[in-house]
Amino acid sequence: MCDFLVDLIKAYVAEQPSMLCLHTAVVELAGGLVIFPNTYKAGKSTLSIHFAAAGLKLYADDVLPIEGGTNQDLAPGLLPRLRVPLPKDAGLRFDDFVDLRRGPSSDRFLYIDLGEDELAAFGDRAPVCGIVLLERDEVDSPTLAASEALKRAIAQNFARGVPALDILDRLHALANDAQCWELRYRSGEDAVALLCDAFGEN
Repeated sequence: MCDFLVDLIKAYVAEQPSMLCLHTAVVELAGGLVIFPNTYKAGKSTLSIHFAAAGLKLYADDVLPIEGGTNQDLAPGLLPRLRVPLPKDAGLRFDDFVDLRRGPSSDRFLYIDLGEDELAAFGDRAPVCGIVLLERDEVDSPTLAASEALKRAIAQNFARGVPALDILDRLHALANDAQCWELRYRSGEDAVALLCDAFGEN
């Protein structure tokens, strides 16, 4: 199933040559979408479930198509997945949320069966208001990292149909219009609280 979804996304992007596609998790906060264009095993899927458990809408936990022309983000409508074994220190809210929404699973992954009010439907569109780079650390201190955010976004784009200069221009515009942060946090619940405060989400 995981391989099929990867092929499906690649085929969808390939049929629309003006579309970018970022390897990122995405959550909707006040004013727009916050994206986490981080590398493999950076914790973005786990953090995205922390946001969902806090009552916020998830747009994506792994891939995000970006339309040509509007430069708006397009929800893929795919259920998020967590790598197993699940983290043992995620907290009771996370554990209870996951237990109530267990979907298909294997010895590597568990899909989380989010409801309509918890997961953006395929085709939903919204602008980016924030780019956040994740760093697990013992200090809760978000710091501005605009140039690094742009570099990370470029590195996490895997759509190949768009010319390099167009990729740079579009992602530069995306980063220029967004708040860019490096987030150092102890736990998922701490990260949710920090980012809700930073982006004005109650």
